[in-house]
Amino acid sequence: MSAPAAQTAKPRLRPYQLVSLLLCMVLNMLDGYDIFIMAFAGPHLPEGFAGDRMLGWLISAALAGQAVGALGMARFADVIGRRRLLLIALTVNTAGLVFSALSVDAWMLLGCRFVTGIAVGMITVVAVVLGQELAPGTAAVSPSDWWWSAIRWAARSPVCPRRRCSNWSAAPGRACSGSARD
Repeated sequence: MSAPAAQTAKPRLRPYQLVSLLLCMVLNMLDGYDIFIMAFAGPHLPEGFAGDRMLGWLISAALAGQAVGALGMARFADVIGRRRLLLIALTVNTAGLVFSALSVDAWMLLGCRFVTGIAVGMITVVAVVLGQELAPGTAAVSPSDWWWSAIRWAARSPVCPRRRCSNWSAAPGRACSGSARD
């Protein structure tokens, strides 16, 4: 292989990196699952377990816990290590989910959801950073790149009202060129 060709070759993912990146992706999906599970389980709770107001608190407990975990606890990843904190958070999350399933009243479930939220908040932050570290230099993208990619994908979606506009990034209210997309 010549020197210029070796310099332009893209780094390849090793199996360890690929499995680790897929695990980080699955762990980030856990965030959405944890938020929505209470909304789906709410109508199936035993009669008198939690009223409408308490159900709102049960749903919000995980979000409050995620804020505490992401903003307050994830910073310990630099102290004890990302992998170690990820394993601790997974252990706490598993324990929180088990105790949530065994809750005898709404207050116990509220506490378990808060603790589970703390773990999910830590997992979300650490998994993104760990994924960035494991990706090869040319494949690493920032979370803002993911965000803009999602916006671009949504703009091409059939449900987007501005789909036929060739200048999808134009400010709302501005006239688009009117040319159809391919």
